[in-house]
Amino acid sequence: MLDFTAPEYDLTGGRLRVSGEHGPESEAAFEAVLDQLLDFDSNTLVVDLTDVTYISSGYVRMLAFALMRARKAGRELVIKVNKRVARLMQMGGIDQIGTVELVNGD
Repeated sequence: MLDFTAPEYDLTGGRLRVSGEHGPESEAAFEAVLDQLLDFDSNTLVVDLTDVTYISSGYVRMLAFALMRARKAGRELVIKVNKRVARLMQMGGIDQIGTVELVNGD
């Protein structure tokens, strides 16, 4: 079994900053805070994953649904990622359905 560090979430206004390692056991907490972000009244929302060291495939799936939900509401959801997470977004096709910005090259 993998040993994950505690994931951290900082939701301020229309920006969700996520850090740490995110395995299957923390998906429900991420989904809840992602829902809170999507309920925020702003035309542009941001999920900042630049300080994330690992995410499970469930997170990729939830981000895909969040992108579609934001688009349906006429809003933009921008996902900011580091190099490691960018690869997962590409593998999951997330970069094809929404805005994924590579912030740093680590």
